[in-house]
Amino acid sequence: KIPGAGHWLHAEKPREFEDTVRVFLEA
Repeated sequence: KIPGAGHWLHAEKPREFEDTVRVFLEA
């Protein structure tokens, strides 16, 4: 794991992040 990577990705691509989380939760 890279510290702060999640925050950075979420800040850069919020929509992509949401889609990824959605797919992960629905899997």
